[in-house]
Amino acid sequence: MSLLTCLLLASCGPSDPKKRIAGGADQPDAPTGEDETTFTLSGNLAASQFLSVDGDTNDTFSELRLNNDFISAQTISNPSIVKGFVTVIDPPGSGRFNFFSTDQFDVYSFTGFSGQQIFLEAADFDQATPALNDIDLILYDSLGIAQAVSMSIDGAYEALSVPSDGQYFIAVQARSGASNYTLSLSSIAGPISLGTDRIVQNLQPNAVILNGPPVTDAGIAFVDAFEHSNFSGSDASVLRSADVRIVDLQGARSLVEDDVDEFVADRSNVFAGIGLPSSYHSQSPEFLLLALLDRLNRLEGRDLFTAIEAGSTLQALNSDPVPLRSINWNLYDIGWEAAEAQLTGLTFAKTPVVAVIDSGYFTAHSDLRTQIIDQRDFVAAQFDGDGFDAEAEEIVRPGDNPACHGFHGTHVATTAAASSGDGGMIGVAPQSEIIALKIGFSSGPRCKQFFGDLAQAIRYAARLPNASNALPPKKADVINMSLGYRQPDPSVSAAIDAAVAEGVIVVAGVGNDSAAVINYPASFPNVIGVAATDFRRSRAHYSTFNSMVDIAAPGGDVRVDANGDGYGDGILGGIATLSGVAGFRQDYTLMNGTSMASPTVSGGIALMKAISPTLTQADVEGMLASGRLTEDIGAQGYDIETGYGLMSLPKMINAALEFSGGNPSELPDLILSSPSQVSFGILAQDVSISVERIRGLDNRIQGITLSPSLRTSSGGEWISLVNSETDADGFGTYTFRANRQILGLGTFQGTIGFEQSNGSTLNIPVSLTNASDEGTGTTGAIFFVVERLNEAGEFVTAVDDYRIEEGASGGSAIASISGLRAGSYRVIYGTDMDSDNLICDEGELCGALPFNSSRFDDTIEVDQNLSGLDFSLNDLSGVALSSEDDQAGERPLLRKINRD
Repeated sequence: MSLLTCLLLASCGPSDPKKRIAGGADQPDAPTGEDETTFTLSGNLAASQFLSVDGDTNDTFSELRLNNDFISAQTISNPSIVKGFVTVIDPPGSGRFNFFSTDQFDVYSFTGFSGQQIFLEAADFDQATPALNDIDLILYDSLGIAQAVSMSIDGAYEALSVPSDGQYFIAVQARSGASNYTLSLSSIAGPISLGTDRIVQNLQPNAVILNGPPVTDAGIAFVDAFEHSNFSGSDASVLRSADVRIVDLQGARSLVEDDVDEFVADRSNVFAGIGLPSSYHSQSPEFLLLALLDRLNRLEGRDLFTAIEAGSTLQALNSDPVPLRSINWNLYDIGWEAAEAQLTGLTFAKTPVVAVIDSGYFTAHSDLRTQIIDQRDFVAAQFDGDGFDAEAEEIVRPGDNPACHGFHGTHVATTAAASSGDGGMIGVAPQSEIIALKIGFSSGPRCKQFFGDLAQAIRYAARLPNASNALPPKKADVINMSLGYRQPDPSVSAAIDAAVAEGVIVVAGVGNDSAAVINYPASFPNVIGVAATDFRRSRAHYSTFNSMVDIAAPGGDVRVDANGDGYGDGILGGIATLSGVAGFRQDYTLMNGTSMASPTVSGGIALMKAISPTLTQADVEGMLASGRLTEDIGAQGYDIETGYGLMSLPKMINAALEFSGGNPSELPDLILSSPSQVSFGILAQDVSISVERIRGLDNRIQGITLSPSLRTSSGGEWISLVNSETDADGFGTYTFRANRQILGLGTFQGTIGFEQSNGSTLNIPVSLTNASDEGTGTTGAIFFVVERLNEAGEFVTAVDDYRIEEGASGGSAIASISGLRAGSYRVIYGTDMDSDNLICDEGELCGALPFNSSRFDDTIEVDQNLSGLDFSLNDLSGVALSSEDDQAGERPLLRKINRD
């Protein structure tokens, strides 16, 4: 019989009555004799302090503050995540822009710093009809002069970077259609890394580099002009081979004059806002090239032509695309960079294989497609119609709700083993191969509620006889299960024991109950149970704690931004988004939960098996107990919150090398820091660094150095050592303090060096961000839908007209829903910026109570007044990267609201 399990897709007094409208509970009359006593649910609605909302969304219940030009520009904090809406049409629904005007521009003012990245996602972009809902991103200086433009016609994302410190305007423009959007001002400085290269920035009128095939338009040929450039012959050859050519933009002016005039006309209301004539902008090289690119790309119907800044062209062509490591704090937390150095020049004994048993996958994801060597569906035919066949894709049927397709399995698999090639991110063990096994059902009116035969999937991964009557090409070295259930199942336990007997190591997340409860399969004896930690290296608020916890790994917490990078502190992973009739497009998001911690450990063990293939479950458990794989955090020694400690990837590799028979004395000295990079973020004053000797008994710490960039222009240091607790050789914990008062606004970076007696130095990157302000956290109106589980086991709407019109102003608000009879309930809540009377669609803020109630039949039992509940809000966008696994890990089902 199939095991019906529920994935642990790990999550996250009334206000002023003049601002809040509370609808009564619209429930069926109680049966005769049933107690008609009613109760109230209340708690805190929380939003990130760096969250802002566009002042003129289409939602009539949210306060209106026009921000359509420079004069009325809306000031935002830095870093910041802004949720907004723009339109050039009469949008669907019944919002404010259905009546009197459109909202083509949203203009924001902020204090930017050099190299800062700015991202934009059009939530309603349709891959099948890209011109339907298209929005652009333009950066202006304080005088209104365009400094950078990102314009795409076949992608949902725009991205650019700030050229220098100063005051700026950022304009979001709807070129066509209407869309929710997410604008992110990150504190990260560095290359754009969301896959976009449609960036017009720092241009010279006669040295524009155009990337694309030869073009003849209106009789004018754009020919190579390398002989007029500063490139050497070999460089020019590289550029030509990549279809890159230099264009005399001024020579093409006559070709694009009409296009420039059209662009200027579109922006006339913005220009007028600061009193500059439109002709001033028509002379700028930014607009000339923008018009040229627009003309050429629209002739092709796709983004075939791009512009690349001349100074960075060769680097962009000759190096791999920069992965999204800048927000992969979880990799740094486990010592990934030090481990990468350890593995340099090492020949693996085998290519490790990780079996990920999870929900459906997007196997075409660029960070996953080269890793998957086998896939199989273990969902019974009565649920998905095809039985145990050789595919693990999400099933899409006409009329299916797009929110059903969360691709939790894709996120888990990329966390473990995303390739380091042409994708946008990197996993813990990119050298690994993946067996993708699906037990989650994703289609139909009850999507995400039925799951397949877990025991048979485990047996398949171990190349044991199973109900599919098939075997994978290779046996898995590690099985990862980011899932769980409460009641032990003997068939699953037996399958795990059989897999372990075959040399497979089994790993599972312990759960996200924030309580001392027992979940399976993590609590079976032959499973390594993984708890989750946050950026501060403490047990994550949701992580289950019990005596079955073996090890901890980063699981994140998207509710906060402790490292100050402008994103919630979740774990980056790949997903896919349903995009019109064209199907899915690949995407990225941050989730949090033990679902993310588990594949992190699985990736580490996969690397151990690559070095020493004979390692067994018992070997790894013995190494854990002796502290050879972890850094002790929390209570000294073993504790029920983090087990034997936080995984250390360098220590895992070192243990595998020693186990394989290598002589440790022949290995180079190795010391590790934890964390391997330090961020003071926006608020922290002190940070601690633990330095540990792994190899080299004669090696010791003999000094600390600070890079010149950690000094101000006057020579003073903005970081200082305030405490150390070390042994005689200098190994231990060092605490550093930042003096923010002597720094201006922006992000400051440098390195702390630990000088060793062997002559080498361990350099630890350190960063700090001084924000323009700390943000207040605003959301706009929040709408609630309360559903009650009836006697037939179906959810029916009990409340659909409760809302908090001022939203989480100041970062929080009190939600209080009254009139509920005793019973089992779940609550779905979120914004409706586009006023389509639906919550939890793309680009909106969304949440659910209890944690995963939007996906499964979990409920909150109401038989008394309940207070102190946590109504956390999550961001349903890719660019804000803060959809949290704490909230079912996937994008909750749409709910219709009542605005009357």
